[in-house]
Parts: sequence; structure tokens; C-alpha cells
Amino acid sequence: MDTSANTKKAAASLKKSGIETVIRYYARDPAASWKTLSRSEAESLIDEKIDLAIVHENDAKPSSFSYASGSLDAEYVCKYGFKTIGQPEGSAVYFAVDFDYLPSSSILKKRILPYFQGVRDGMKALLISLAFMEAVSHANRCSTTVWSI
Repeated sequence: MDTSANTKKAAASLKKSGIETVIRYYARDPAASWKTLSRSEAESLIDEKIDLAIVHENDAKPSSFSYASGSLDAEYVCKYGFKTIGQPEGSAVYFAVDFDYLPSSSILKKRILPYFQGVRDGMKALLISLAFMEAVSHANRCSTTVWSI
């Protein structure tokens, strides 16, 4: 289940409904803090034996994406996810671009690709597995890695 809503109070009901994985969000942008997973929510889901998958997503404006913002997002994910939330080292965080664009548009070259280069370099600088990042970027299909404590 993918949701931007806090699931802490619903964790037991979700489990009883057969939900095995919840996809939740991290967001460096304070304006998007309403959708950010908290430690207590993560603990509630883990207590119910529900796996978590994490997507880092800020706003949906092309102007928000750059090499620098990608690097800052990578740093945020490492500090918030692994230190504040307790996400296990080596588990995945997916980075999202949530707006429509044409692949032939300049947005891809000027905004999106530099953003993901910043994410890659930021993760590398923070000693997160570059091999994993490269494997994901070269994969022919999408795979999901979830985590539980």
C-alpha cells in the first residue's frame, strides 16, 4: 500500500486487512513534512510485522530539481532515515520525480538527470553503496526492496 498519510493508528487494522508492505515518504522540504514517516509510525508498522518501503519526494516543481538538491536530498535521507528513523543500513530508498514531462524536453537534461547525479554523488560521499545505486540505474526492470526491524 502506498500512502502519504500517517498510518500509526491504523497499523493493526492494516495488518488485519492483509497489508504486508506500506510505502511511505521522506521529504527534506519542510512544506512536505506532513507526509514524512516518523519513527513512532515506523515502529507501529514494524510491531505489526508490516514491511516498509521508502520514497524520498519533495514538491512537484521542475525548478526544485538540480544537482545540488539531489545531493542535499541524499544527505537528508542518510541522516533522517538511518539515524532518526532507524532504517537499516543497506536498505533501499527510492527517489521520486513527481511531475509530467516529455522525455525529449529540456527538463530531463537540465533538471532530472542532474538531480539524480547529485543523489548518486551525495550517497557516494556519504559512504552508501554506489554499487547498489548503479545497479538500480542500469536495471532493465524495477525491483522492490523492503525493510523491517
